[in-house]
Amino acid sequence: MAIGIGDRVRSYDFPDRDGGSREQCYAEGTVRALQWVGGCERYVVLIDKDVWDGKEYLSPQGSRVGSLLFPPVNGTPRSMGGICNGVELLKEAS
Repeated sequence: MAIGIGDRVRSYDFPDRDGGSREQCYAEGTVRALQWVGGCERYVVLIDKDVWDGKEYLSPQGSRVGSLLFPPVNGTPRSMGGICNGVELLKEAS
């Protein structure tokens, strides 16, 4: 499923690894734009939830909430092989 402007997403900070690190560190937010940055197309995500080591930051200190995140668009080739797939579309509860 394609991700576009206005979609709510989760962007993982690390790829899948043994030990579940992918599920422990991520940011959630809304895609504000698609932009060419650092040699590839990237999502521009306004962060509204920040999770590190399995814990959500509830205070602004150390949190990325309110900042922009620029993960590569899913399907972008990685320089060391494979493809980027660190952003997933979140389904909103109806």
